[in-house]
Amino acid sequence: PYLLFILALAASVGSFLRSSLFGFDSYASLGCIKGGFCGTLVRQPLFVGLAHFLPSELVFIKFLMFFLLFLALFAIFLFVKRFYGEKLAFVGTFLAVSLSPVIIFRFAEFENDLFGLVCIFWALYLVSGKNLWEKVFGSVLILAAVGFYVGSLAYLPVLGLFVWPLFGLALFGVLLILQEIYFILLGNNGILETTLFGGVFQFFGW
Repeated sequence: PYLLFILALAASVGSFLRSSLFGFDSYASLGCIKGGFCGTLVRQPLFVGLAHFLPSELVFIKFLMFFLLFLALFAIFLFVKRFYGEKLAFVGTFLAVSLSPVIIFRFAEFENDLFGLVCIFWALYLVSGKNLWEKVFGSVLILAAVGFYVGSLAYLPVLGLFVWPLFGLALFGVLLILQEIYFILLGNNGILETTLFGGVFQFFGW
C-alpha cells in the first residue's frame, strides 16, 4: 500500500539526508561487511553469512534500511488487518511507529537487528493465520530471526499477548529457558537488547 510506502519514506528522511550512518553500531555492522570484522556479531550467524554478499556503499545500505522498514510496516499492517480490518490496520501501523521506540530507533541504525525484526514481524503475521503452511513458514522465520538477532525472541511473547494471552504467557516462560540454553552454548555478549527482559523493556521505551 502506498500509504505505508510514504510512512516508511517519511521515517527514513533523516537517514537519507545524513552524509553518514547513525550510531556506532551501524559502523560495527559496516565493518563486518566491508572488512570482515565481525567479532561482536559472532552469535548472529545469519547476518555474518549475509554480510559477505552485501555491498558496503552507503547509498545501498540506506535504501536497504528503507526497504526493511517498509517490510516491517507492511507486516504490522497485515497483522492488525487480519483481526481488526483495513482502516484500523492503518491506524495501528501509524501508532506502532509513533508510540514504540523499537520501530524508529532500531531502523535508524544499520544493524543485524533490522533483519531479525522484519523476520519476527512477518512470523507473527503468518503464525496468527489459520493455514497450516502459514504457520510452518512463520515458525521457520522465527528461527531465522534468532539467527539474525537473538533479541528478536523478546518481541514474540510481547506481541503474542495481544492475540493469544495464554499462549503468549506460556511462550514467555519457554523462551526464557531457550535463551539460557543459547547463552550457555554460545555465551552472552553482554548487550542489553539481546536479553529477553532487556528486549521487553526496550519495546516499551523503558
